[in-house]
Amino acid sequence: MTSPLGRIAQLALVGSLALSACTGSSVESADGDTTTIETTTTEAPAETTTPDPTTTDAPEPSTNATPPESMPGDVIEFGPRAGDEVSVVGVAYDDTLNVRIAPGVQFDVIETLAPDASMIAGGENRLLTDSFWVEVDASGSMGWVNESFVGFLGVTRDIDLGTVTVPPASSAEQFGFNVAETFASTDPVSTITLVDIDGTTVTFDVLGLGDDALKGLRLRISTTEIDEGFTVSGLQEQAICSRGLTSDLKCV
Repeated sequence: MTSPLGRIAQLALVGSLALSACTGSSVESADGDTTTIETTTTEAPAETTTPDPTTTDAPEPSTNATPPESMPGDVIEFGPRAGDEVSVVGVAYDDTLNVRIAPGVQFDVIETLAPDASMIAGGENRLLTDSFWVEVDASGSMGWVNESFVGFLGVTRDIDLGTVTVPPASSAEQFGFNVAETFASTDPVSTITLVDIDGTTVTFDVLGLGDDALKGLRLRISTTEIDEGFTVSGLQEQAICSRGLTSDLKCV
């Protein structure tokens, strides 16, 4: 596998790729309300566009939801255990993750969570025909979220890039996406989601790397605008783990 430094060095080759080379793929956030950006192998058009993750408003939390008499799906051993702290991952910065009264998009929303929220696992995980749900305690409300948007945030490391100049980009978000794309997989196809914007620092979650322990990466990319566009002034890579963490925050 090419190292992160090697992939970053390839930016000169992929700088012409941007979000117009990707197709918006509506995915099911714990309730199906989040839109993320999915990488493709389609050849990029000549012009680039700024990342614009279109989202839909989450339904209002229900005030009178009651759990069904029997939960759908099968209880499985895989997934977070009772008391594990897990985080929301892969949800766009301008969207939220729905917590439902039972596993399944047909059930009422009882809470919504920000893209950087954390939760405590309740200890029960259920597999439905086409989705996997995790019981969580979110702000005192016990409910269910889609496991696709749940991860263990692991070890963080700084990547020393020096000064790397890339082809012009229309914004820090555009430039950050170009950087994040070099970490993505094409088989399986990764999703790249802008989860936070803080001035000139952008954070992307890259999920789906074909590793059953490493669910993805959270990349915090500090950018500096220069005459030719943007350059990387700092990059942090944080592991997003699927199964859990060791005492030193490595994926198990």
